[in-house]
Formats: sequence, structure tokens, C-alpha cells
Amino acid sequence: MTQLEMVPLDESVSLKAAQLRAEYGLKTPDAIQLASVIHKNGDVFITNDRGMENVKEINVLTLKDMPD
Repeated sequence: MTQLEMVPLDESVSLKAAQLRAEYGLKTPDAIQLASVIHKNGDVFITNDRGMENVKEINVLTLKDMPD
């Protein structure tokens, strides 16, 4: 079952997004999305952006990692 949850962009998420931007050079929208998943203790972040693969705070999978 797919679970979707709206995460408010509060101070905690904003600060984590800023830290991710500074550490990994991410674009603001990418950093906010990652920070939101990390804030909610997500297990994995799936993206098609290979520039996010080096993020260490969460398991980032790209579409190339997905089974056919």
C-alpha cells in the first residue's frame, strides 16, 4: 500500500534542508524534499537525480537501481 503524507515546512525541516544544501550543494527543492523524508524517518528516497546519490543521511535510490 502506498502512503502519502504532507509534511509542513516547519523550522526543523527548513534547518535540515539548509544543512543538506550546504553539505551536498543540492538545489533548494531537492533539499526540502530530502529533509522532509528524513524528518519523517523515511527509509528510502527514490529519484532520477543522480546528483543526490552521495547523500548519507538516507538511502537514496535512483531509477537505475530499481529492478526491471
